[in-house]
Amino acid sequence: MDNIPKRKAVKDLVQALALFFILFFPRAGTDTLSLSSTFFFRLPAFALLVLAENRLCLRPYRRDILVCGAAFTGLVLIGIAASAAAAVAAPVAAPHGAYRWTAALAGLFCAAYLEEGYFRVYLPGCLGAVGAKTAWSACLASALIFALCHAYEGPWGVVNALVSGVFLSAVYMRGRSFHGIALAHGLYNTAVLVYAAISK
Repeated sequence: MDNIPKRKAVKDLVQALALFFILFFPRAGTDTLSLSSTFFFRLPAFALLVLAENRLCLRPYRRDILVCGAAFTGLVLIGIAASAAAAVAAPVAAPHGAYRWTAALAGLFCAAYLEEGYFRVYLPGCLGAVGAKTAWSACLASALIFALCHAYEGPWGVVNALVSGVFLSAVYMRGRSFHGIALAHGLYNTAVLVYAAISK
């Protein structure tokens, strides 16, 4: 009888690993901020995550707006601190033209929803089922994996993603507002692109 929960936990972990590779490794050479990438990769990937995760509440609440404001403010402060510590951050290329901005914004918000759904809700739940001692240890492990996924941004990008991941985990655990953290993540990504466009 004890083997059934263990088997389910192992199955959940294998599913989490499979989803990780499906969700976060698009085809090589894909423009990740194109509309086709958003509509033919990110949206179906998010739908797959919603189907796999029954704890992902998609119903919006009024508190989502307050959580989004608080989380966005925290992310901006973390980003400023990481940029100041890095002294010379890797340049971010801003899109040119209305079509590219539309595609970039759609892609950034879809990516934010996908990442928050996976790294703040789905993966910590799977890690908890496998044997993470506390919800916090599962969230910290998930934030570390989230940070490593940002290795392409350099060491300060990893630090920024790690601190942001822990922060967004704390916000989610406190308020259980999925939309709040996902919108804050999308707004932060947008702010980075707007700053890149303005600072040219």
